[in-house]
Amino acid sequence: MATVEPSTAMESAGCAPGPVRPPDPPTRIVPSGLQLEGILSADDSGGAPVLDERFHAQLTVGPIDHTVHLRPLSVAERRTVMHAGDAPADVDAGMVAAIGVAGAGGRYRLVREVGRGGMGVVYEALDLQLERSVAIKSLKVRGDRPSQLKRFLREARIASRLNHPGIMAIHEFGQTDDGRAFMVMRLLRGQTLRQILDARAGEADDLPRLLAAFLQACQAVAYAHAAGVIHRDLKPANIMVGDYSLVTVMDWGLAKVLDDPQPEVVFTDESLGETPEEIHTACGTVFGTPGYLAPEQARGEIDRVDRRTDVFGLGCILCEILTGEPAYRGTTPVEVWRQAEEGDTAAALARLETCDGPEVLSTLARRCLAIAPEQRPADAGEIVEVLVTHLESGQRRAEQQLVRFFDLSIDLFCIASPSGTFLRVNDNAVRLLGHPESVLLSRKFLDFVHPDDQATTLAEVEKLGRGETTHRFCNRYRCVDGRFVTLEWNARAMPEEGAIYAVARDVTALQPDPDIDRLRDERDGLLARIAALERMLPMEPLA
Repeated sequence: MATVEPSTAMESAGCAPGPVRPPDPPTRIVPSGLQLEGILSADDSGGAPVLDERFHAQLTVGPIDHTVHLRPLSVAERRTVMHAGDAPADVDAGMVAAIGVAGAGGRYRLVREVGRGGMGVVYEALDLQLERSVAIKSLKVRGDRPSQLKRFLREARIASRLNHPGIMAIHEFGQTDDGRAFMVMRLLRGQTLRQILDARAGEADDLPRLLAAFLQACQAVAYAHAAGVIHRDLKPANIMVGDYSLVTVMDWGLAKVLDDPQPEVVFTDESLGETPEEIHTACGTVFGTPGYLAPEQARGEIDRVDRRTDVFGLGCILCEILTGEPAYRGTTPVEVWRQAEEGDTAAALARLETCDGPEVLSTLARRCLAIAPEQRPADAGEIVEVLVTHLESGQRRAEQQLVRFFDLSIDLFCIASPSGTFLRVNDNAVRLLGHPESVLLSRKFLDFVHPDDQATTLAEVEKLGRGETTHRFCNRYRCVDGRFVTLEWNARAMPEEGAIYAVARDVTALQPDPDIDRLRDERDGLLARIAALERMLPMEPLA
């Protein structure tokens, strides 16, 4: 069973869970999203998975560190869902009537509920026309709160106008007669950046992967900025790292179109237990999450919030990637919010000064965390430029070092693919084996291996594919003149690069020569026969 954090349908609907470190509740925030804990399992009848007795939903202002275990539907389950006439028992009947069922000609077949909160529910569903899994987020709109529907529709419209692979795709939006609004969107599986950060042991762990994910997130935000849209709630919990390391920026519920003439829509929720005085500051309404708020955002200065506000949030994320700690640290959400309001980033800037990360990136993070917006990069596009320049320069340095190593290595050095071909060989390999480089690169390397050594060579490649390291493995390679030389290999696979790095040395002189051994055996046998014949001949005295 594949384990998927609440980074599945729930987060694909923009309902990311709060992080464990730092406290990340929606305090003084316009609430948006659902929080959930639960376990999904399959029933005994072989039908669609259902929620077991441990499932329960909760709306909370505190951090949640829960896991939902999901697995993709099997082929049999998909057929069951597509052809069944009734929805699963745990799916709300009103939502079934709204969306439709297979037997009634509806397009979407509700499979299971994966998230529930004070304002809505998230379902996994099957698109019967296109035979794909989707997420459906349903909002129960209250008659006394029409602003809920406006914000829900606004979220769908903003996400729909941002046609980028790193931004959640909205397929459809609708409203039912009983006051339910719903949106259909892509179903994501993976982990949030929050979960990845919490799982690492030290600040240097997994840095290349984290920076690659951060770059993708910045590219998505840069696209939004170019379209005149700001996110206003950028944080690790809203960044999904999915299959094949593809990154999606989620939860655009607080997004704003900068040139939108419509006034800001604000609503509160009594279930948060906060009074209007607590929601509003002297300047205005606070949008966002305390640990990632720019000072102007924390003060509720809505008119000053622009692209540079998102830049501050990205700087907070980069600070946490490089130092292992958030920009603001406090024991309560209010304490964190106070730090944000005052622009108290001194501790974060000091940690960035002394961290072991690349200096150009720590400098970038400090620029993003500037208290004055005009001292920050103008938008996420500037962050992307710095990141790309740094990563490309690092790649160029690595390539130059690799070429130098290739040229200076006294051993045979090669890069091979897991499928069994050489991707690159150094000059020593050509000199030793005598085959032109074009020949070595155009054929399976097994073609050059002695027939008696091919089985063990294949077994060694399989070990590399399982993450094991090759150490002093010997096999024989055929030279262009028909001779075989014995090579001793040390190798390691790099799955993320799709390559095997291997170095070998010629140990032929250290190996016993079977031809010499055969001649020695023949000589010893001949001498033994001569000695036997001599013993059999009569010894006659000399005259």
